[in-house]
Amino acid sequence: MNAETSYLFRHALLRDAAYQLQLPGNRARLHDLAVTAIESVCGGAAPEPPPLAAMDGRRPEAHPSDRFAGELAEHARLSGRLEVQRRYLGRGAEFAETIFQNAAAEGLWRRLAEVTAGSERAEALRRAGDVAHVAGRWKQADLLYRRALVLHLRANNRRGEGMATHSLATLHRETGSVERARRCYDRTLEIFCEMNDPHAEGGALAGRALLLKDLGRMAEAETAFEKALALLRACADERRVAIVTGNRANLDHNLGHFDVAERRYDEAIRHARAHGDLRTEGNHLANRAALYADTGRAEEAERDYRRALEITRDVGDRRAFALIAGNLGNQLARTGRPEDAARLFHESLSIHRDIGNRRSEGVALGNIGQLHQQTGNLVEAENFMRQALALHREVANRRSEGILLGNLGGLLSAAGRHEESERMFQEAFSIHRAVGNRGFEGTHRCDHALLLLQRGLADEARGEWLAGAAILRELGDTLDLDAKRASMKKACEAAGADLFEAGRR
Repeated sequence: MNAETSYLFRHALLRDAAYQLQLPGNRARLHDLAVTAIESVCGGAAPEPPPLAAMDGRRPEAHPSDRFAGELAEHARLSGRLEVQRRYLGRGAEFAETIFQNAAAEGLWRRLAEVTAGSERAEALRRAGDVAHVAGRWKQADLLYRRALVLHLRANNRRGEGMATHSLATLHRETGSVERARRCYDRTLEIFCEMNDPHAEGGALAGRALLLKDLGRMAEAETAFEKALALLRACADERRVAIVTGNRANLDHNLGHFDVAERRYDEAIRHARAHGDLRTEGNHLANRAALYADTGRAEEAERDYRRALEITRDVGDRRAFALIAGNLGNQLARTGRPEDAARLFHESLSIHRDIGNRRSEGVALGNIGQLHQQTGNLVEAENFMRQALALHREVANRRSEGILLGNLGGLLSAAGRHEESERMFQEAFSIHRAVGNRGFEGTHRCDHALLLLQRGLADEARGEWLAGAAILRELGDTLDLDAKRASMKKACEAAGADLFEAGRR
């Protein structure tokens, strides 16, 4: 032990001994003095925030003491000043969330719940659930949300009931419990419409729009998104407008409206940056990266993916990190880096399993299956794809089910299992049309043309190829089209047939 360490150790011992020698009343006065001293350095006491149940996700106005709020709450507790303790526990939890210290934020919300009652206690528990949700601790989040809902019901707090039910709806949607999510969204909207609360109604509509998109009910999802945006803009909630605009862009992207989607992604990212909302910025950067990838802009796609990964790592959003890692893995696989892609796929799968994200676990399994197919291991490829297909069906992920069926059709075609392959392709096309997935309809029509050519159906293969290539060209997916053209050229040479698109580049 060097001299400096020895001094610090002895000083700590002496300080603790001096503290313990004080009578309880003197200790309380010392802690009260500490509160006053810290507040004076920060320009005075922080203002009392509005009641939690009335804030609806809006944060209290920042104060210089916020970074010391946790310490102030502890001094207030030891001095016996309960109201001051409550004030700084809430402010400390809010501040910890803004700097993405998830464990600290959840702990402070839980401590606030211990010293409050009724709807305030319920809302503190719900906010603790939100932090657990973001951190991927979904079982804990579910428990906290349910405790909050029970307390709001006991207090006959309709608005609080709606907020807790909305939190449960989001959790159920993200974990693939589709029917539970639908019931919770319906209940949430019923409550907020009865209360004539357009701001809360807008948030609930945006959530239900995401569920409708996941179920492939695209026209209904568009209507819900537009109504939600109108309500949120009327309430001047720019933070939520940024979130919902990006989600609306994702719907446009899925429908093949690439120009509109890109404009909306850009708008959402600008809004998020203007309001310092890193988490939302990261999510929308990742979605824009996927658009860049689909339109052949590989460098821009990788740039946005890597920046989005940095952000989600910094903010502690494990679910988003795993999703983006899988998407970046796809991009690396498409651009010839299978080893790097495999590492990201398995990291993504591990996180999804750890946090219980069954919906995204299926996507990760499908990605690994495709990579095995790309590297020639067809047995392992089919094994992973079959697991993924079962999960997509279990959680009613129709869009991903369609994609997986088409990919499996291509795999079985390459393995010479033509009847199974044809059945898979037809199921995939039915789902693609139902959910409006134009991009994968084009991709899988090109793959289906290869199967038809193998079966000696040259005329049918030509028509299918031209239809698929036209869709990809219309959507601007030149990278995928070039890859499909190379495969078709090779197949045509093997079959002694003419290239179906001779002279067209």
